[in-house]
Amino acid sequence: MPEHDAFAAFVTDNHARLMRIATRLVKDTHSAEDVVQTALAGVFVVWQRGTVDCVEAYAVRVLVNTAIGWDRRSRRRPESLFAVLPEGPVSYPIDQWLDRSELWRSVRRLPIRLRHVIVLRYYLDLSEEQTAAVLGVARGTVKSQTARALQHLRRRHLAHADSLPR
Repeated sequence: MPEHDAFAAFVTDNHARLMRIATRLVKDTHSAEDVVQTALAGVFVVWQRGTVDCVEAYAVRVLVNTAIGWDRRSRRRPESLFAVLPEGPVSYPIDQWLDRSELWRSVRRLPIRLRHVIVLRYYLDLSEEQTAAVLGVARGTVKSQTARALQHLRRRHLAHADSLPR
């Protein structure tokens, strides 16, 4: 099973990076874990075939597409309520860092498509063309959504700055 060992090494090497990306694409860490696992399952299928040249880039693309689908499904499906929760909350270091960062709190409040564009353009440092290719939209759409997202973030920053004591 050398292909399984190689894939396990790939997951070990890339899991933290994929989690950082996923936590910025979806709203909470638990959903990010699910998105990463789902994406890695899809990457493994292609890994076994050996049809992808750059697995890291392919994994990011699958992750982004999985996150987009995840957000769409979560909007359609209401949450289920349980009388007793199965387990307690889990704390991750990334949650603490994200909670302290006002910028990422603002980014997390953006509408889904705007949040995805901001993460791809400024966190992953993709070009407009690359972002358009990953999202499956036109370059002009990336430009307009980036402008709208930055406008939202500026407005929130100014509102936050006005509420601070002087």
